[in-house]
Amino acid sequence: YHSHFRVSIFFANTAQKMGVLSSFSSLLLRVPPSSLLHSNAAIGANTMSFVVIILLPLAVLVAHRESSLVSAWAAKSNNPQLLRNDFDKNRSTNEKDILRGATEQQRHDDKHKSTTSNMEDRGGNGVLHLCFLVHGHRGRSSDLSYLKSIVENTADQHDSIHLGESFVVHSSQCNEDKTHDGIVTGGERLVTEILDVIRHEVTDMEGRLSYGRRVEDVTISLVGNSLGGLYARYAISRLRDIMRVVDGDDDDNDGTDMMWIDRRMHFNVFCSTATPHLGVASHTYIPVPRAAEKRIAEAMGPTGRDLFRFSDLVRNMGTNPYFLEALGTFRKRIAYANAFHTDFPVPSSTAAFLNPYSNSPHRFVDDESVNNSTNKHDNYPYAANIVAKVHTETIPTSSSSSPTNDDDCHHNDDDMVRMCKSLDALGWKKVFVDLRQNIPFSVPLQLPLLSTTASNSTSMEHKITDLRNRKVVESRDLHQTISKADRKLSLPIGHNMIVAFSRSTFSSYVNRAGRPVMDDLAKELVEDILLWRMEKTPA
Repeated sequence: YHSHFRVSIFFANTAQKMGVLSSFSSLLLRVPPSSLLHSNAAIGANTMSFVVIILLPLAVLVAHRESSLVSAWAAKSNNPQLLRNDFDKNRSTNEKDILRGATEQQRHDDKHKSTTSNMEDRGGNGVLHLCFLVHGHRGRSSDLSYLKSIVENTADQHDSIHLGESFVVHSSQCNEDKTHDGIVTGGERLVTEILDVIRHEVTDMEGRLSYGRRVEDVTISLVGNSLGGLYARYAISRLRDIMRVVDGDDDDNDGTDMMWIDRRMHFNVFCSTATPHLGVASHTYIPVPRAAEKRIAEAMGPTGRDLFRFSDLVRNMGTNPYFLEALGTFRKRIAYANAFHTDFPVPSSTAAFLNPYSNSPHRFVDDESVNNSTNKHDNYPYAANIVAKVHTETIPTSSSSSPTNDDDCHHNDDDMVRMCKSLDALGWKKVFVDLRQNIPFSVPLQLPLLSTTASNSTSMEHKITDLRNRKVVESRDLHQTISKADRKLSLPIGHNMIVAFSRSTFSSYVNRAGRPVMDDLAKELVEDILLWRMEKTPA
C-alpha cells in the first residue's frame, strides 16, 4: 500500500510542477493513508483503485511526455535554424510579458491623463470603474494575469468609453499564501483591500483634475476564481454594511446605490469562474464518505471546514437574505463552470449550483458575440470550448425562499436544493465550458470506480442539442447532462485551464486553451461594466 502511495505522491508533485492539477487535488493525495483507512476501510480500497487505475498510468504518461520534450529539444539543438526559431518565439513571448509589466504604470498614468483631459473638456464630474480579480485557494495575483491584460486592452480600445470615465483592473493580493484560515478571514482581508484601492484610485484620479473637479461615482465589479468567488461573495455583504445605502428618492436611483467617502458607490457586475458556490461536500470528483470528507477538511484547516460544510457559512451564504440581497444588488451576475467532469476540485454542479431535485427554470440563449466568433467548435455553433449559455430569471425573494415542489421536501438534501433555488432566483447567466478537445489523456468509463460518473446511451452533444431545442429546461436537466462524463473520462485539469491560468510561462502554455474563453469573458465584462453609464444617464 505504501509503495503505491509513494507513486501517488510522485504524481502529485509532478502535476503541481506542471500546473495541471489544483492544490486541492494534491492536498487530497497528501492525506495520510492511515487516516483514511481508520475513518473507513472502503476509502482505502477506493483510493487504492484510483491510484492504480488512473494516477499510475498518468504518472507514466507525464514521464513519457517530459522525455519526449527533452528528445525534441535535443533534435532541435542539432538544427540551428529550428533552435533559433524556437528561441525567437519564446523571446517574443517573454518580451511581451516583460514590456506589459514594465509599461503597466505608464499605461495607468496615460489613462488617467486622458481621463483628466476629457473631464476638463466636458466640464463635469467623473466616473471610476473598478474591476477586482480575486484568485483562489493557494493562489497568487499572477494566476489571472492573462485575464487582467485582456480586460485592460479591451477597455482601452472600447469605443463606448464616455468622456470622464476611467477603467481600472486590480488583481487582489491580500490573500496570497493566506487561503487556509477560512472564508470569513479571507473575505475580511479582501474588504480592507477593496476599500484601500477605492481610496487610492479616487485620490489619484482627482489629483489629476483641475480645482473643483471630483470623482462622483464609483462602480465595483468582481471576478472571483474558485475560492476567490466565495471570498468575493462574503466581501460584498460586508461592503454593503460599511457603505450607507441611499434611499431611492431620485429618478435615477433604484435604491441600490450606496455612499462612502462622500461618493456614490454602485455594485456593477459579479462573475465567478469555477467557484464552489455550494461547497464541495458531496461534490468531490469521486464520491467519498462523509468521514473521509471530515479528514480532508481538517487537513485543509478552517477553509476546508467551510468548503466541506462542517460550518454553516456556505449554507448561510446561499440562503440568508443578508448575503443574497447584497449579491442581488449587482446589475448582472455571471457563473462559469467546466462541463463533462473535467474539473477535479469544483465540478459543474457546485460551480453552476445545479441539483437533481431542483426545478429552477434555465433558458438557453444565443450570444451574438459568441456566434460571430471565428474560433468555433466543430460540434457546436458556439465559440471554441463554450458548449452552452443559459439564463435564470430574477424571482422575488418571497417566491424563492423555500422549495416549491413537493418532491424537493422528500429528500435529505433540502439545504442544497434551497441554496440552488435561492441563488438561481437572483438571475444569472451561466456559461458551461467544454475543454475535452484540449485535454490529451482520457480513459474508458467501463471501470467500476468511475461508473457513477458515466453517461450511457446518447452522446452529450446530442443531449445538449435536445435541451437547446427545448429553449427552457430545469436545473435537474442540466445537472443530468452537464455534470456527467461522456463515454471517456478526461484528465481533470479544467479548473486551471478555464481561466487560462498563467502564474508562470509553463503554466500559461499548458492552460492556453482557456484563452478563447477568457477573451469572450473580457469582452462581455467590459461591455457590461460600461453599460452602467448608459443605464444611469437619462436619454
